[in-house]
Amino acid sequence: MILLKGEDKARSLDERVERFLKKYAYEKLTVIDTKEYDLPGIDTRFRAYFTPVILNLCLVESLTPAMQAKTGLSQKTRRYYGVVDY
Repeated sequence: MILLKGEDKARSLDERVERFLKKYAYEKLTVIDTKEYDLPGIDTRFRAYFTPVILNLCLVESLTPAMQAKTGLSQKTRRYYGVVDY
C-alpha cells in the first residue's frame, strides 16, 4: 500500500487512512508525506498548493522506475486501460 499524504483540507482524511493502514497493513505500507519535504522560501500557508507537484515528482522519479525494474514493463505497458477494453 502506498499512501500519499498532502497538506490540504483532506489531510485529516489522510491521517485517518494512515491509522487504519498501520493497524491492518503495516508491513506493506509506504507513506509519502509532503510535510517531510523541505520547501525553502515557501510560506507554510502556501505549501498545500505544492502538494500535487511534490507527490507527482515522488511517483514519476522514484516509484515509476522502481516498478519498471521490478515488473520489466514500461509505464505505457502497465496502462492497460488504454490498451484493452474493460
